[in-house]
Amino acid sequence: MFRLISILAAVGAIVYAIRWYKKQLRKEDIDRMSPDDLVDAIIRREISILEVPSGHRDAVNRTLKKIQEELDGP
Repeated sequence: MFRLISILAAVGAIVYAIRWYKKQLRKEDIDRMSPDDLVDAIIRREISILEVPSGHRDAVNRTLKKIQEELDGP
């Protein structure tokens, strides 16, 4: 019984480590994107607007606002 619990705990730890690593890679990929790439990814719903790095947030917001104004029309 102890062996089974140990194996399940080890498998759980490995799964957690893999998910954490994937999350870190995604964060690094998003950090390397330009504001235009971020806007494209947001429009394609690949990333959330909440995932935009703070350094690019203003530029992304301006671009999204400009797109929204163009879509709303006169």
